Amino acid sequence: MWICSLIPSIPLPPMKFKLKYQDDYSWTENDDGWTTLREWFGDTQQIFHTYICTPTTNFVWKHTKRVSINLPYEFLNERFPKEFKDLESEWDEEDQEFRTKTKQIADWVDGLFLDVYKKLDSQYFRDSMK
Repeated sequence: MWICSLIPSIPLPPMKFKLKYQDDYSWTENDDGWTTLREWFGDTQQIFHTYICTPTTNFVWKHTKRVSINLPYEFLNERFPKEFKDLESEWDEEDQEFRTKTKQIADWVDGLFLDVYKKLDSQYFRDSMK
């Protein structure tokens, strides 16, 4: 978040403390649960991001309602032809390049899939005959 960069990055003191939950012990240096504020939290910017910025952002997004309306391309093209004239030539060229590339990849994957399928099918047929 951009607001986190406004908080000064002041390193925390190397005060030792013991972690509350044993699940976190594996993250410490000796797996004994003892760590320092600087190792565990870093600096003031990271604490702000962890305990203020992220929960606030999550709360806001949780309570934000979004509505999207999907309209067909043909409908929009009929209603707003001027907006689509310039874009159509660009899209056609890009689309053709994209289709050519994806067709080559799809054909290659299709060939691999058919080879594997034939091998598995013949192996299954042999195994079922035993």
